[in-house]
Amino acid sequence: MSAPINSDTFIPVLGKDWGDPLIEALVRSLSCSGTLKHIEQLGFYECREQGVSLAFKDKIYLSTGGKKYARDGPVSLIGAHLYSPGYEGYRGFSGILPKGLSFDDGREAVRQKMGAPSASGGGNEALGRVWPYWDRFDFPTHAVRVQFPRDLSRIDIVTLLAPSEVAG
Repeated sequence: MSAPINSDTFIPVLGKDWGDPLIEALVRSLSCSGTLKHIEQLGFYECREQGVSLAFKDKIYLSTGGKKYARDGPVSLIGAHLYSPGYEGYRGFSGILPKGLSFDDGREAVRQKMGAPSASGGGNEALGRVWPYWDRFDFPTHAVRVQFPRDLSRIDIVTLLAPSEVAG
């Protein structure tokens, strides 16, 4: 059995393009049988059995500030979603989360480990649903976004984000 994946493994590949040797090595290390799926300007590589989903964005879309994109064009990694067991049908990420986080941590425990969030949101009702609560913690090379259920009692998803996805 191989060692658990450390979430830090995803940080150096944020912003890299699909097909880059570092992305290819990461995908191989996940040991799942997924394919890149394009939906408009986005691309997704899901690895449900490892609790990971990689999110990509069209390179033209990124370079034009969202004004254009090429259907099935080249994409860059913008985020790595690490799912808690059972959330949205994922088996659950069993690797090492940032800063000693555990999926059993509630919002207060997360803030004790990560410090004060750079931004927070959620709990608002829009489009007929209540949006999940989240905290975002910004670092020089990436951001960590932590999503919680309504009662804030645990972590549902930890997302590592490329700097391009962090609004000023």
